[in-house]
Amino acid sequence: MYSIVLALAYLDGFVTGKHHQLMGWFNKEYIYKNKIFDTKLKTIYQTLLANREKFDYDVSKNPEKDRVEKDFEDAKFFVETVKQYIFKKCCSK
Repeated sequence: MYSIVLALAYLDGFVTGKHHQLMGWFNKEYIYKNKIFDTKLKTIYQTLLANREKFDYDVSKNPEKDRVEKDFEDAKFFVETVKQYIFKKCCSK
């Protein structure tokens, strides 16, 4: 998800290497300001970033299989939705 949003940001001339800054930019520009994507993508992005941080940095936490499967499906939906928008944006020029 980070990579697909980073690609979108580069297309718009926004460059950052920080996960939270990229998410804030995406939410501001594509969810609220221009209303390109449904708020469902904001929720997916926030949830999956929080889960990534929790399970990457807190070794006492273990994700449940059902949670991982749901997150994976949400991530695929997110990436495909943004990818379609990028292709449309690039090909319409």
